[in-house]
Amino acid sequence: MAQKNKLKMSNKKFRVLHGIGIFFLVLVMVLANAVGNVADGVLNSYVSRGTTSIVNPSDRADWDATYYDVQYGSAEEAKEGAYAVALEIQQEGTVLLANNGVLPLAAGSTVRPFGYAYENPIYGQLTTGGSAKMAKDPVTPEQGLSAFTIDTAAVERMHGAEVVATVEAPGTKAAGEAGSMLGGDCKLYEYDASIYDGLAPAEAGTTGIVFITRSGQEGQDQKHDAYEDGTPHYLALSANEKGAIAASKATCDHTIVVYVGSATMEFGELIEGEYAVDAIVWYGHCGDR
Repeated sequence: MAQKNKLKMSNKKFRVLHGIGIFFLVLVMVLANAVGNVADGVLNSYVSRGTTSIVNPSDRADWDATYYDVQYGSAEEAKEGAYAVALEIQQEGTVLLANNGVLPLAAGSTVRPFGYAYENPIYGQLTTGGSAKMAKDPVTPEQGLSAFTIDTAAVERMHGAEVVATVEAPGTKAAGEAGSMLGGDCKLYEYDASIYDGLAPAEAGTTGIVFITRSGQEGQDQKHDAYEDGTPHYLALSANEKGAIAASKATCDHTIVVYVGSATMEFGELIEGEYAVDAIVWYGHCGDR
């Protein structure tokens, strides 16, 4: 039986296939290194790099060689320590932007909260208003007002109401694009101000507190142009937020605006004019208390 001659691969075809193989091998190595750098902490936790040996030169004996100072004896102690730091950050990051004498409020006095941010505060990654407690045990604005008597008349109007997501004006930058690695958007979320229509006046001495918030984080580009309701940019008051302020001014003796956000808001309208309020508090860092 005659033996068939084996066909030989041409040098050109061999070089092409060999080159493709090397290309994909290099690509896999580059991607593996990139993923390894991003997931360095996870890989070290599960795979580890082995033991670390620290050698201090004899002529540097006076250097502080305590590289990892263990300050806590347990995870619970470390957590409480983190909470204490968060509280300190919150206190140092709180700015009283305006006050005509209404603050501080007397303990036990009556407050009437307004605004979507009262029941839907932003915690964690979408603002510096987050804290060490945001994932496990966040403190709500309602809990933060526990020293006062809370008039829930406006809150009851908010319950069941549909929140309005104010979007971009025609021809402007999309409000749904935040330009951030962690997501989020630049829509303005607030209840339609009409939910406060006919709201009964609060008892004498009541202070209305309007909660306003804006997301913000590293790498997030905020919307710099107009919205469909006429709001000029992301860091200006929306029409519905102004409506909440107007409702507070119409039904309460005093009005305070509490703003949680990482960027400076345009609050000129709150200083004088139709929407002027008695005090403005900016929580640059909400902390955990």
